[in-house]
Amino acid sequence: MKLRKQSLALVGTFLAVLLPTFAANSQESNSEFSKLQSLLEAKKWYEADQETVSLIRNNSANLSCPNLRTIDRLWMQSSSGKYGLTPQLEVWQQVGGSSCRTCEGQIQEFSQK
Repeated sequence: MKLRKQSLALVGTFLAVLLPTFAANSQESNSEFSKLQSLLEAKKWYEADQETVSLIRNNSANLSCPNLRTIDRLWMQSSSGKYGLTPQLEVWQQVGGSSCRTCEGQIQEFSQK
């Protein structure tokens, strides 16, 4: 799977915003995420990815820690921990992305993993 700019942006958002307060619980209604949840339950990964990007891009309120936590939880539950912001963060840290300057090599390694 090729790394898309949105995926890298999500990792960056996760590192900058979500990590310090990751324990927050969602305060938004589940109906906002019902389409994403349905797609994930059906294992329609590509469509769920598109919906995730749409949720984040089209509604800046979805960039709140609780909402990103909800999105991550839905992905993690549906994929048995394989997909979501948490696994992306772990890979990013493994490739040294947390301490790089230009991150060019880390971005390539991240996209391969």
